[in-house]
Amino acid sequence: MNSLHSVILIISLVSFTACGGGSEDATSTVPSTDYNDPILQTTLDLTFGYDGVVRYDNAAGGEAGDEGQAVAFGMDGTILVTGSSYNGTDNDMVIWKYDTNGSLHPNFGNNGIVIANNAFGGDSNDYGDTIAIDSNGSIYVAGYAYNGTDNDMVLWKYDANGSVDMSFGINGIVTFDGGRGGDYAHDLVVDSNGSVFIGGSSYDLGGFKAIIWKYDSNGTLDTHFGNGNGYIKHGVNIIDSLTVSSTSLALDHNGSIILAGYSKNLSNYDLVVWKCHADGTLDTGFSEDGLVMYRPSLGVYESDPGAYVAIGNDNGIYIAGQSNGAMTIWKYQSNGAPDTAFGGSGIVTANVPGGSSARDIAIDQNGSIFITGRSGYAMMTLWKYHPDGTIDLNFNNEGVAIYTQSSLNFGAGVIVDTNDSIYVTGYSYDSIGIDMLLWKYNKE
Repeated sequence: MNSLHSVILIISLVSFTACGGGSEDATSTVPSTDYNDPILQTTLDLTFGYDGVVRYDNAAGGEAGDEGQAVAFGMDGTILVTGSSYNGTDNDMVIWKYDTNGSLHPNFGNNGIVIANNAFGGDSNDYGDTIAIDSNGSIYVAGYAYNGTDNDMVLWKYDANGSVDMSFGINGIVTFDGGRGGDYAHDLVVDSNGSVFIGGSSYDLGGFKAIIWKYDSNGTLDTHFGNGNGYIKHGVNIIDSLTVSSTSLALDHNGSIILAGYSKNLSNYDLVVWKCHADGTLDTGFSEDGLVMYRPSLGVYESDPGAYVAIGNDNGIYIAGQSNGAMTIWKYQSNGAPDTAFGGSGIVTANVPGGSSARDIAIDQNGSIFITGRSGYAMMTLWKYHPDGTIDLNFNNEGVAIYTQSSLNFGAGVIVDTNDSIYVTGYSYDSIGIDMLLWKYNKE
């Protein structure tokens, strides 16, 4: 993060097609925030780690690549990060657990770290992509691992102290092989009943589809969900779609499942949002056929087509991603219509020199919106918006904080506590390799 002296709110016209319940053309006036110069990070909590940042570079012993992908709060207020670490031969799934001062928690795993490297019984790649904590403090991590032929979805479960929960699945692990190609978990939610919902992508005939799995707390698929087998796949109703993936999942205040992702056509990527009933079937009251697609006239910028979802205090659906090279936030009502009270059209963009993109979104108890990702070539960026889509200029005086203290930085996960602290995890490249980073920011 470097120094930005002015933020100019401008209006840009974007022509787009909203698909779902039929196609509909509309021209939207989209508020956009322009950043003319880099910005200095003034909101880092300097009591955390070293000047507000924790860095870890050798969890699995390979000294070459550690990445943080997702972050969650423990029941005791600690911070848990999952991702991966290179062990010298392949990658292992890792969980780091930190106290609020940035110290590794000594009573968790092995000096604050848990490593898993054999989901399929041998040494191959294992990746943690998402993490959630249930009401008993149990830790779930979902991701994927190589089975010798392709990648399969993996769900790990641990006790609060980092011990494997041997009552879960087989030796604390559940795997899913759809039998037709790769299966990947990208997001994970545990509801108040202890049910585990996982969103991701699964190869099917003709390409990937979005998928939702539902597991009981003992690791068995819930056969009341989906088609009686504990999972359900969803595609899109657009003829030129080649492949579909979901990158994020949330449960709204009524228990509906919101799945966000993308569809790839011949020329670009389109944002897709699905709304499902509790049994996984599409809610046809959501834009008439259970899904909304956003197809800008210029195409979603295809280097980072992910879409990340959070549910607002008003049960509105917020999606963060990237469109035409800029970090973009969409807000939809529960019926699938754009919420025009948000940014005047339901869309807000952040224009940063060199482009920008989102990797995660969080909403605090006041409805403030926090988004992390990257701006420019590779600068970890944290944005803060008001619930109506206007930038919060009380945050770092500009509404955005950009970290540039290492060569290349990427934000991947963000959470907000009730004490006005924001935690972001991600990773940083340097001349030696890749390090996991955990930043702590103050809200104002």
